[in-house]
Amino acid sequence: MLDEAERLARDLGSPFTLATLLNMQATVALAADDDTAALDRYAEAAALAAEVGTTWTLVYTLPGLAVVAARRGLPELAAELFAAGSATAEAGSVAVSFPPDLAVAGAALSAVRTELGEEAFRRAWERGRGLRPDDVPRLAGAISDRSAPA
Repeated sequence: MLDEAERLARDLGSPFTLATLLNMQATVALAADDDTAALDRYAEAAALAAEVGTTWTLVYTLPGLAVVAARRGLPELAAELFAAGSATAEAGSVAVSFPPDLAVAGAALSAVRTELGEEAFRRAWERGRGLRPDDVPRLAGAISDRSAPA
């Protein structure tokens, strides 16, 4: 069903609609532990958001990218992405409210904070709060450059 919705969204030519759908597909992929598929969809959603200057979809994209970064052994990048997601949500008065996204992001955020320690986490968080929407595709690429764990 989501594949058909993706086809229709692409046919419609609406970047917002497509980015929203890609975020939904990525959530399903994360739940199935398919980080590669999730990353592909989140990266495309980030590129679409940057292209048209929308931040609403990034509120979902950024924590998802952070989860993948954490799973791939990139805790500093994960903390930056979580912080960027938080700042984007605050600026747009939008909150992630989809329970599966909240659960996986909450667990990953806690693990990242523990892995980095408070001081390193705070520094990464501060860097992340300064990220701009057009920085996100580059950061998604940095995750892509990192091989998935065996």
